[in-house]
This record gives sequence, structure tokens and C-alpha cells, in this order.
Amino acid sequence: MKTENYNGRSMIEMLGVLAIIGVLSVGGIAGYTKAMMRSKVNSTVETMLTIAANVRTLTLRTKNYDNLAKVAIKMKAIPDKALNGSTLGSNAFGGSVGLGKFYNKSFYIAMNGLPKEACVEIASKDFGNALVYAGNGDFGINKLSSLENTNLKFANPACSTSAPFYCLKKVMSPSTATQACSCTATGGCSVALIMF
Repeated sequence: MKTENYNGRSMIEMLGVLAIIGVLSVGGIAGYTKAMMRSKVNSTVETMLTIAANVRTLTLRTKNYDNLAKVAIKMKAIPDKALNGSTLGSNAFGGSVGLGKFYNKSFYIAMNGLPKEACVEIASKDFGNALVYAGNGDFGINKLSSLENTNLKFANPACSTSAPFYCLKKVMSPSTATQACSCTATGGCSVALIMF
């Protein structure tokens, strides 16, 4: 009787290879997603710091923050990636960029439309002498006036129960940033630096 030799792989071996490829693919996708988040966070922080440095230089003598966004755009103090033509554009996460006068003696830089993870990471960074705001929704005019009316009081570590949308801290701990960045409002979270 003649025996035949078969070359090739068995079905079990092929399934094993496919399983390994599947596991590696899932790990690769997770790593890629994490790397993209880190890149966008770094880009957002870099944009905030660039705007802060340029606006400080621009207003060094006058300390005049009236029509700050228009003046900063005209004087090329805003990086191109944060512009939409001749107006403020969007950040790395697609949310809006805000810039304006705060409390007559300072200015703010806001990054709106952030996902919770990015909000927590950005808000818990040390920005030197800047006060950090983190909260739900856009950092808009209503929140701005509420913050101004607090006379720049620092919020307690759990933020404020009477005004839960804000925390003003020089350095926000990750646990405080997590509470502040609950992102229950439509449009995600926002982080703003109040610069003096």
C-alpha cells in the first residue's frame, strides 16, 4: 500500500495563527488610539502656551486686553493651526479656541470641545502662574462673568457646589480635574488658562 505525504498546515494551526493576528491587531489599534490622544493633547497644550507667550509679549507694555482676539490675530500672535482664516479656529480635537479679556487685568485662553480624558490630562498640568479652569461645555460668556464675580477665589478641591461648572486652581490634581471634567453637557469639556 502506498502512503501519501501531504504538505501544508492543518486547520488548527491556521486558526491559531489567525487568533494571534487578531490579538496583535486589537493591541495595535489600542496603542494607536492612545498615541493619537497623546499627540492631540500635546498639540493643544503647545497651542495654549504659544498663545500665552505671544499675547504676553504683545501686551507687555499696555496691559490692554480689549478686543484681544482681533488684535492677536492681526499681530500674528495665534499659531496658524488655531486659526480659520481671519478668525479663531479649532483645536486639535475639533472644538473652538477662545481668547479674550478676563477681569480687566488679565486674559484667558480656552480650548473647548475636549473629550473627558483630554480635559483631565490638560487641566492637571502645571501652567506656572496661570489659573486653570476646567468644566462642562464651552468656556463662554456666562461662565466668564460667573468666574469674574467670584473675585478670583479658588474653588475647593471638589469644585464649588453653588457653581459646579468651574474650578480655579494653580495646579489641579488629577482627581479634581476628573470631577471638573465630567463632560455631561453637550459639546464636551473645556479647559481655560487665566493669565495674569
